Amino acid sequence: MIMHGFQCLQLRKGIGFGTSLLAMVCMACGGGSSNPLLPSDIGLETASSQDLENSDLSPDANPLDTSNQETLADATGDLTTDVSRDLTADMTADRVEEAYEDVVIDLCDPNTCDMDEHRVCEAETGKCVCDEDFCEIEGTCVANGSVPSDFSCYVCDSERNKTGWSLQLVGTLCRPSAGPCDVAEFCDGATGSCPTDLKSTALCRAASGDCDIAEYCDGSSNDCPKDAYHPVTWPCGNAESACITDQCDGYGNCTLLGLAPAFTVCDDGNPLTLNDRCDGAGNCVPHLCNPEQVGTWIDLPSLNLSRGFTCAVHYSGKVYVFGGAHQDGVQFPPPVNSVEAFDIGTRTWSYVASMPTATYGSTCGEIGGLIYLVGGRVPKVNSSENGDVVQVYNPSSDTWSRGPSLRTLRSWLGGAVLGGKFYALCGVGNTYLSSVERLTPGGSWVNLGGQLAAARYMLGVGVYDGKIYAIGGDNWIGDSQKLFDYIEVFDPNLGYWSTVGHLPVPATSIMTAFFPDGPLYLLYKGKLWTMDPTTYAVTEIGALPATVGTAHDSGIAMTREGILAAGGGSGRGPHRTDVKFYCK
Repeated sequence: MIMHGFQCLQLRKGIGFGTSLLAMVCMACGGGSSNPLLPSDIGLETASSQDLENSDLSPDANPLDTSNQETLADATGDLTTDVSRDLTADMTADRVEEAYEDVVIDLCDPNTCDMDEHRVCEAETGKCVCDEDFCEIEGTCVANGSVPSDFSCYVCDSERNKTGWSLQLVGTLCRPSAGPCDVAEFCDGATGSCPTDLKSTALCRAASGDCDIAEYCDGSSNDCPKDAYHPVTWPCGNAESACITDQCDGYGNCTLLGLAPAFTVCDDGNPLTLNDRCDGAGNCVPHLCNPEQVGTWIDLPSLNLSRGFTCAVHYSGKVYVFGGAHQDGVQFPPPVNSVEAFDIGTRTWSYVASMPTATYGSTCGEIGGLIYLVGGRVPKVNSSENGDVVQVYNPSSDTWSRGPSLRTLRSWLGGAVLGGKFYALCGVGNTYLSSVERLTPGGSWVNLGGQLAAARYMLGVGVYDGKIYAIGGDNWIGDSQKLFDYIEVFDPNLGYWSTVGHLPVPATSIMTAFFPDGPLYLLYKGKLWTMDPTTYAVTEIGALPATVGTAHDSGIAMTREGILAAGGGSGRGPHRTDVKFYCK
């Protein structure tokens, strides 16, 4: 060290008792005094009760053990004498160390030592060492907590190892997770290497709903796989009916309405109904048909009364059959006013309120929950005559009311409901008619300006795709019958009739069953036909049951499942109670 222009050496010599005696020997720097500087106040000549280790030669605050005062005095005296004798002005530190091999000589220049980063002079040894919070590793001072490299389980811990690396404690994080599918690694306390980098196969994204798919780590990537969803038609939610299943939209949402296929077995909750099945539209309803019966005619329970020239309407799970001719063997028999209702669920017939006026050869249709019975033959003494009567039945209250009369007498007319209005077409009154009347509920009948191609009755009338179809029919001039093959269409947006096609052969007593979503059925000449609404081509499907359609006198009603034909027979009888059903 440099002190007051002198270079000083610390001399340490063992003196027993488990300690050593340190002497500070200073020489003038740059060729000063020829004798060592040994100030008389350092107390080496005699034993001292003070420690001599202070670098500034001041008395140490910690007293030496003076119990061996004589020994200490002898030792210090010998050391001083030796130093005084052997040190000359031109001796160097190396020569001092060589001359006194049994004396430890520590050289430490604090000015030079401080220049090394994080190094200090160690007072006890006189060496330039790393500070107390650093480790001496390969000649470099390394700060506590430092590691040799990423993902290592070595660390500088100067309390455990001042001159090397220490093993990290068990459970010390050595490799943090790099993503939701990466597993963090921890030191095991036994090796200096971080465990192998592992990837997870665990759940990384839980399903957020019925339409979301839970994702799992793939064992190779740090990231969770892309969020995936169940496809469209995947069932979800909690539908109240077995016939309705909420479906996924393919984007994780349970929003679309899924419908169970038609004929799926279900329970409508009514113990009296039979053959409950889904209708394909989300409803659990009683069915008349089984899947294997599609495309065939089946028998249903018979009417209570034989009837011909009836009119039938399906409404709210029941088929209503109105009036008709009952007396056999008479050309124009008196009509009957009874009405029967067929419950599709229980497959039973029952009478409901009778019509105020008995009719047959009428047309009928439903508007707003009310059934309109229009025109037809009305009673006459022992016979009947063409009428203009309009009767309105309310199924909810089982009551009748009178509607506004037709402007023209009409029997065996055609009827259609379109746009909440009732259309009465052709028929026979005082003569055969080609005119059309229209009724708006709450109003009265008005004549439409357009005429059909020919005056006739017993024509088939149906509604499809917002248009009214009038097909076939006949009239009589004397004893001569004229049959027609016209297929005519009325578009209310245009306001007139157009002939768009022809039947394969002219025909009359045509009954129709035009389903909103197709097919368009025609029943005539003892056969069932379909009509293409685009080309108007008519194609035969098969024969009708013997009790249906030999004349225009079966009551025809369309249900969700098919066509119900009630009663019938030839014009003068015998009339029938048979009920047939076509499963479409």
